[in-house]
Amino acid sequence: MNRLPPIEYFVENGYITYPQYYEIKEDIRDHPNKKFPDILTEYNIYNEKQIAEIMAEYLGVPFVDMDSVGVSGDAVKKMRTDVPLAVAKKLCACIVETIGRKSIVVTDAPINFEIIDAFRGLTGGPVSMKMGTRSGVLKAIDKVYGISAREAPDNDGGECEEEETEITIEKAARYFNVGLCKVNEVDPPKKLLGSVPYETAVKHCCFPISEHGDTVYFAIDNPAKIETYETLKELIGGKVVFRLAGRKEILRKIDRLYGKDSVE
Repeated sequence: MNRLPPIEYFVENGYITYPQYYEIKEDIRDHPNKKFPDILTEYNIYNEKQIAEIMAEYLGVPFVDMDSVGVSGDAVKKMRTDVPLAVAKKLCACIVETIGRKSIVVTDAPINFEIIDAFRGLTGGPVSMKMGTRSGVLKAIDKVYGISAREAPDNDGGECEEEETEITIEKAARYFNVGLCKVNEVDPPKKLLGSVPYETAVKHCCFPISEHGDTVYFAIDNPAKIETYETLKELIGGKVVFRLAGRKEILRKIDRLYGKDSVE
């Protein structure tokens, strides 16, 4: 891996000019939470794919264009069997090919040790990391798990009848260190449901299941979404605790609870 900071690599290799370099340095100094690739996009210097290609070169890993490269059948099976959807989404990583026990993983952060360790542990084998765009990887994940446009409004995805298995949901619960929820066995009071609008429940794929004091428990498919946590905390005006369940069963339960069974 290159030891230069990314911005230094870009200017020394002619990907940005020195005037751009100084302008970006000043922007980073004034806005320390901004990410360098985001600034390049904001300045219309490069698009997402071009930035990913250069970053792959910088990191010394292969680049994969997920918009033109499909996921192999074996990789789809391995993702559905070994990698919980919520984990794949959180880490923005997708297996695209398997070679024996080895998984070829594409992500927008190929040297992130959390991703590497997670996929080693989940698959029980070695991994080889490659670079892709964030949008491309997320679209591939949606297609692998058969998420429809309604289930993933921010990403295009193909349809299929696959459900997450109990094994992958249990793996996700261990990964996120949260309890499980048996969606079909809960019957939340109508007053509690009234605190969360139907549109919010569908958007964030969650619904309230019970309350204890000022704490409300929610069934959710992805407990890592900070936006969801903050939204629910504001709505109920108290503490929020998540319990994990499969995405499709949550959405079906939401339709039944809110009287929207006919919604497709």
